[in-house]
Amino acid sequence: TQSAGARAVIGIPWSGNLGLTFYQVWSGEQFNVAANYDQAQVFGADVNIPFSRNLGIAGSWTQCNTLARNGVSVGDIDFDNQQWDARVMAALGRLGMGAGYKSIGHNFAAAGAWDKIGRWTNPTNVKGPYANFSYPVMSNVKLILNGEWLQVKDPTVNTGNSRLTKDDVIAKAEGGLRWGISRINALDLGYEWIKYNPESAATEATETYLTIGLAHQFGNAGLKVGYQFINYIGGNNPGFAYGSEVYRGGLGVVQFGVSF
Repeated sequence: TQSAGARAVIGIPWSGNLGLTFYQVWSGEQFNVAANYDQAQVFGADVNIPFSRNLGIAGSWTQCNTLARNGVSVGDIDFDNQQWDARVMAALGRLGMGAGYKSIGHNFAAAGAWDKIGRWTNPTNVKGPYANFSYPVMSNVKLILNGEWLQVKDPTVNTGNSRLTKDDVIAKAEGGLRWGISRINALDLGYEWIKYNPESAATEATETYLTIGLAHQFGNAGLKVGYQFINYIGGNNPGFAYGSEVYRGGLGVVQFGVSF
């Protein structure tokens, strides 16, 4: 795969910035099972305006066109392929807050990572509001909370959750606590809860994740150790929320890095 593109950042009033981006990707191998598509064009704009130290707005819009391979009699995917996100950031004393609204088309497929809802990486065909909060409980302890309340946009397409239909709600709540135990040691605790709430008679599905991590810094090297407890309850609706299984498991991670 190869890519080429350009980005420009322009100053605007209120000390803001307007960003413009374009890039194109070519693939030596077609990127779907039917081998019909081998290129993508992505272009968009983003704006960030900090009115003051305590108030600001930001937003982004992106479109991704998936292009048909030469000689294949299929059309380019250039519909329902946009994403937009608008948000307001504010601070009250030490409390940081943000609220916004996002909409992602079911054909949006730009490279990158725009969201993660449990097992669902880069969700599409969803829309809804979100909010986040951060507060330094003490000088060495910081609490972060965020949540999303998303709905399915188009019930006629597969969103990755084959049983989701229009107006089905996906609720996500997440919290994290970082404790700087000392200059070289830090402890992270995180919890994520996701609930799929179908409008139909199907049973609700939930996912929960509890994460514990420890970071240690020695000289120019760092070590991180983490473990995540995972729990899925899929109910009795086959195919919904990545399957109807009930699953409990865990994931351990060790990371080592050196800076030069």
